[in-house]
Amino acid sequence: MTKKPKPKRKRKKAVDECMIPPPMPVEELPDLVLPRNDNEVGKIAEYVQQQAKGETVLHAEKVTTEHVMGRKHECWDVRTNKERYWVITSPTNLYTHKLFPSLDYTISFHIGVAARMMSKNEPGVDVLEQMTMPDAWRRWEQAGEVLNESEEAEDFQAVEMRCRECLIVMVRTLSTPSMVPPDTPAPKHADVVHWCELISNHVAKGSSAKEVRGYLKATSKAAWELGRVDEFDQAETSGETDDRSEISGGLLAA
Repeated sequence: MTKKPKPKRKRKKAVDECMIPPPMPVEELPDLVLPRNDNEVGKIAEYVQQQAKGETVLHAEKVTTEHVMGRKHECWDVRTNKERYWVITSPTNLYTHKLFPSLDYTISFHIGVAARMMSKNEPGVDVLEQMTMPDAWRRWEQAGEVLNESEEAEDFQAVEMRCRECLIVMVRTLSTPSMVPPDTPAPKHADVVHWCELISNHVAKGSSAKEVRGYLKATSKAAWELGRVDEFDQAETSGETDDRSEISGGLLAA
């Protein structure tokens, strides 16, 4: 007698309890970062809020620290209510994630731009190019001469002020009223960052020059910020001031 096969039991479908949680609110992140140095975080947050007017820092987290040529560069990931930035120290500067999505690339840019300009205080362009902006180059050369004789902190700060003056003269030389879009107020004469944005839009027009345009804007902003004298970089050294002088010259050459 043939046995009839037993009917297979129907298995209940397992209820999928796996669920991807929503992103953690940015405001909650500070309480989850260990160890956390509130003094360092406060300085970085204050710096970003001074540079990014109208923005409030929600979270600042130190990502890594790089030691290059005897300098310590701390790298921070900072989120505000509007943007996200990398902040790299020595000298302190910030870079938006939109233009600098890779931290490794940003570190290379930050350190590389400074290192490339450290070798000498002579212009890296020929005489004909210097003649296009003689007053700006003259101020930059004067800054280099003062730097060579600087010993005290006040001397280095005077060099930084001369570097900023040379950038102001540069935008006054290159800018024209026609660069300002219609129905838009022109930047102030000393507003180097915004004038450089308008100059970049003028000399690097079109979609094919998008990368060049972005590079010019990022470099000009970095040169201006690196020449800024503030409480975040009180421990000035001749090397750090030399960076500021050389980066200003690099922008003139660009």
